[in-house]
Amino acid sequence: MQQPQRTIEGVTIEGGAPSLRGVAPSLRGVVPSLQGGAPSLRGVALDTNEMPSENCCLTKLRQYSFNPLTRYTHILFDHDGVLVDTEPLYYRATKECLAPLGVELALDHYLALMVDGASPWEMARPLGASDADIEHWRAKRNLLYQELLASEPIEIDGVEEILAKLRERYCIAIVTTAKPEDFALIHRHRNIVRHTDFVLTREAYQRSKPHPDPYLAAMARYGIGPSKALAVEDSQRGLRAAVAAGLDCAVVHHPFTASQDFSLATYRVASLAELASEILGNYPNLSMVE
Repeated sequence: MQQPQRTIEGVTIEGGAPSLRGVAPSLRGVVPSLQGGAPSLRGVALDTNEMPSENCCLTKLRQYSFNPLTRYTHILFDHDGVLVDTEPLYYRATKECLAPLGVELALDHYLALMVDGASPWEMARPLGASDADIEHWRAKRNLLYQELLASEPIEIDGVEEILAKLRERYCIAIVTTAKPEDFALIHRHRNIVRHTDFVLTREAYQRSKPHPDPYLAAMARYGIGPSKALAVEDSQRGLRAAVAAGLDCAVVHHPFTASQDFSLATYRVASLAELASEILGNYPNLSMVE
């Protein structure tokens, strides 16, 4: 069955077509791998309870004379929490619409469910909610979330400028669990998508994060292996998906998900701007966590 497609700023947002129309990603902005190969930093990260400092990409460092980030040719961005600040709104809408079913959705419980991609709506069943009740309030949640998206500020400072600079040297895609209709609403009056080759939303793959399917689909679309790409995430759920797909992953600090376990991250940074400065700057010594 053909997956639905939408277009924003000339970029196809779809589910799963293997070809990349009008783009030759293997030739755009490819950064050559370092001679001899940059060693992988998989499995080395900050202590999970330590937030990156404002002036350093990584702390507790061991110095190296090269920048491992230069070996990537593709960057695969998560969306919610990385490019737009929407995750607190989704939680707010879900919490409000679970309340009439007798569920008090605490943030820590929500974040724990989020790690596994589990549904908070299952909490309503032991309280007597029927399938029809859950579907009714889930639909209400979806509408409320869209109202919040249209009325609340969700910009993350500097995102468009950062993507524009990265685009000069890297192939860029967005790999998100967002629904196509929510993604389209978010980007109706924004210019983020124009800096990408394509977007994969929730309908583009079978299993959502933390399964590897979204990232595997993105790599298949580009025709690359995991050594060529860096995933950028802000949640443990997304990090697990990236690692399961064999990717290195940079986790960008976000207050909403800061309590989650990021021990599998390859890099941890305080902001997207900080990550970009390591890629686009003068390539100062990047260090590996001991």
